[in-house]
Amino acid sequence: SFFRFPPFVSFCPLGMASGNTNLWVGSLPPTFTDADLNSLFGTYGTVVSVKLLPGGGAGLVNFSSPEEAQQAIGALNGHTLDGSPRPLLVKEANSRRGSAADGT
Repeated sequence: SFFRFPPFVSFCPLGMASGNTNLWVGSLPPTFTDADLNSLFGTYGTVVSVKLLPGGGAGLVNFSSPEEAQQAIGALNGHTLDGSPRPLLVKEANSRRGSAADGT
């Protein structure tokens, strides 16, 4: 075929490749820690920061580049972790939710 993509590249719908380095992650196991989140996402690039959100089951991951963030979305969205009954939801974080995510 004319176009060949590496296995980690996935189709990004219009508007997804926005240059965002911040990801929102949902459906995390209740026992997941910041270290677990860092370890899981660190496989796909340089993680600048991670934060589990109050109430559990969700967190934020910040990568050093938009390409790394997109690679993580493609690899982990829909992936089921041990200890979680549902597949992960991984998407670009909505910057308008930043203040709510920080608890303010």
